[in-house]
Amino acid sequence: MAVFRIGVVGGCLKAGKDPRAIVAAAQQVGADGLQVQARPPAGVSLDDYVKAWRDALGGGTKVKAFSTVTGFAQEDYSSIAAIHRTGGLVPDDVAEANVRIVLDGVAFARALGVDLITFHAGFIPESPDDPVFGRLLDRLGCCADAAAADGVRIGLESGQESAAALVQFLKALGRDNVGCNFDPANMILYGRQDPLEAAPVLAPHIMQVHAKDGVWSDAPGVQWGQEVRLGEGDVQFARLVSRLRVLGYGGDLVIEREAGAQPLNDIGDGVRFLRSLQ
Repeated sequence: MAVFRIGVVGGCLKAGKDPRAIVAAAQQVGADGLQVQARPPAGVSLDDYVKAWRDALGGGTKVKAFSTVTGFAQEDYSSIAAIHRTGGLVPDDVAEANVRIVLDGVAFARALGVDLITFHAGFIPESPDDPVFGRLLDRLGCCADAAAADGVRIGLESGQESAAALVQFLKALGRDNVGCNFDPANMILYGRQDPLEAAPVLAPHIMQVHAKDGVWSDAPGVQWGQEVRLGEGDVQFARLVSRLRVLGYGGDLVIEREAGAQPLNDIGDGVRFLRSLQ
């Protein structure tokens, strides 16, 4: 039976930007590893950023870098409608710059010795005839080919579209190094789909799982659902972890806790909760 490694998204630890402080916080909550922000802080070169992370991870700590994550400055999460307009690689006016951000993130992952970067592609249309579908294929194809040359995989965050729509897009893209970063709570927060139903659809493409929980809104797809502590929402994590294991997933479970007043306590409890499901 697969034993999942338990990680945490580094930014959720609220430990600042110093890699040593982030690694120390990950140790404090009992995590095995980190998903590392791929974008250096302002004024820090890529070389210096890589060195800082190598030093932090190489100082006798047992915490490992599992993956990297990036995002885009124009993204507006004030409402579902707003992020639909502004998410990921969809907006044409910043598409070239955002492809560059992904390629820089790939370079960071390669330099750090990590083979996975994740991000939101933006809302993928349900219909391949939608012009946005074709533009996303072109933009992500460029990213995927550069990443493949560097031995890096790309995991697209789930939830902004149905599982079937994401799989349809991945098949049309036709790149073996592009798959899904399965975030079951996002399926609920965006009002898209029961994650237990999405899991078998996405299973062949899952590269990493974000361990996050949430509850449905009264107006799914129009108003945000609410993120809650791991194990206290509608994801049904015990059933989900069991289902992922049956489906053959053996990768990492990476806690993402974006809400709450006590993130370290919530994440520490989340680590213990996930270990109880092993």
